[in-house]
Amino acid sequence: METKEKVHENAVIDQFCEHLDLSGVQVEKLKKLMDNQNYAVAQNITIPIELDTDDKGYVKYSKSITTVFPVKFNATGVITFPANGTWNVKVYMNGSVIYQKADVKNGEKISLSGWTGWGTSTLVVDAQWSVTAKTHVSITISV
Repeated sequence: METKEKVHENAVIDQFCEHLDLSGVQVEKLKKLMDNQNYAVAQNITIPIELDTDDKGYVKYSKSITTVFPVKFNATGVITFPANGTWNVKVYMNGSVIYQKADVKNGEKISLSGWTGWGTSTLVVDAQWSVTAKTHVSITISV
């Protein structure tokens, strides 16, 4: 029995391959490559993010991501500053919540995964600090 995630992955691959049929690409070779669980588009990318909250401790980060076809991603994040307080974090991909957790502490690892869409996707992170004050936030994300 296939998992829901594998069914989605196969549907994405089939949809992509339908588009390729029109251009004469060797679809069976591509399917074999994409079905190999050891492939990766990118590995071990570390992205430092520096943000300022508003005076109530709220911050919103938005990033457009462009891919030729839907790509599965796994990411981890760590809030490295400020050391005090906790964070309520919600992450969206194209409007759908892919991660949500309350009381995230400095240094606590956040792990999430999801799919980009076709073309340009939008990743949004909403975070609310437990302290009602303006602060600088340092986050390190690894993909």
